[in-house]
Amino acid sequence: VRHGAPHRLLETGAWEDASGRLRWELVEGDFLETFPAASAPDLIFYDPFSYKTDAALWTQAVFARLFRHCGRKPAELYTYSSSTAVRVALLTAGFFVAEGAGTGPKADTTIAFTTAQGAATHPSSPRLLGSEWLARWRRSGAKFPTGLTEAQRSALEQQVEGHRQFGGAASSR
Repeated sequence: VRHGAPHRLLETGAWEDASGRLRWELVEGDFLETFPAASAPDLIFYDPFSYKTDAALWTQAVFARLFRHCGRKPAELYTYSSSTAVRVALLTAGFFVAEGAGTGPKADTTIAFTTAQGAATHPSSPRLLGSEWLARWRRSGAKFPTGLTEAQRSALEQQVEGHRQFGGAASSR
């Protein structure tokens, strides 16, 4: 908070490090309405209120919009959530999903990458969710969002099981 960047961001709507390697832009307004007009990001710090408070921001549809917004640009999404539902939503949106470092009372968080190479080239080498996570998900009693038909459940299962992250043949970047 003592750094000049937040103050400059509030004053002018943008801040750039003297090196030119880091730029922040403030986009005011409703996130779901404004992010499509913003530049494709390198990093997304995804920190809305919890699912109970902001359910609309934690859906597969929103994550799919974010994934498409990034285009072919390699991007990373960081969130404090480690919930199975959030991770499934990210996977089915097209992201490659890894365990992030724990913070506070959380044992782990989540990092999602738009490319398969994202985790491999990341400085901390986060571990992509693998066969252990997939086995837990298969056994989970809450592996589907509420309100899905049997056909939708089957399609979601195929999407997760076929994700390239798990060695499936799903076409992803």
